Amino acid sequence: MMDLCIFQLVLTILCFIVTRTLSDDSQMGHSDCRGPRHAYTTMMRYPDGLEVDEGPYCQCVDTPQPASKWNPDDPKALTWQHYERAHWTVQYRFCTDKFPKKLKVCSPGERAAVMQTETTGWHIHMAQARCRCHNNLFQLQNWRREGDLWKYYYNCEKPTCQEREGLCARITVLKNKKEENKYDVQEVEFFCACSEGMMCSAKVLQHDKDELKKTNAGFIEKRCESIRQTGKEKNR
Repeated sequence: MMDLCIFQLVLTILCFIVTRTLSDDSQMGHSDCRGPRHAYTTMMRYPDGLEVDEGPYCQCVDTPQPASKWNPDDPKALTWQHYERAHWTVQYRFCTDKFPKKLKVCSPGERAAVMQTETTGWHIHMAQARCRCHNNLFQLQNWRREGDLWKYYYNCEKPTCQEREGLCARITVLKNKKEENKYDVQEVEFFCACSEGMMCSAKVLQHDKDELKKTNAGFIEKRCESIRQTGKEKNR
């Protein structure tokens, strides 16, 4: 009996050492964040309470790495409603405060924040933090390509679409000069948030490309469409 207890103790210690080593190796595998404006991770939160950490992308410099734990009132985070599925919530997390309480509350219709990343890779970072939303929930209004950057613009309000299958977005595109069946997105603008059970797709699908060929238009209009999910996925 004593031998069995000793064996279990040794096994527990070995498991702890292996787990700690793997954790340390994982941390060492991430480079330093490019600057204090860069998000070190992105978190997703679903209606069933599941929280998913998609990072970390990098390690904080000259400051302790904050815990990757969901906190809607954290001044180190920008929390926003997912642009396609309104029942999903996204949170960019930063190494330092970006929305301290001393920052003014946004006026109705005021631009709240701008995020950006290079078009050559995902290095999302804060370009402007102009004011904070009273409920700490930001709304993505549009994103567009500006030179070598993708810029994402946030306000505090986004109306719910009047119609269940109403017009919700416009995607501006340019025909790719090298590939026949390719269109490069230049801007995505959202008009409203689709109602529960609906989504606003921001993707250029094949039927969109077929329509662009017929009309030679420079944009696609998107309408709210049903979320086709079953079982446990209904909450995600």
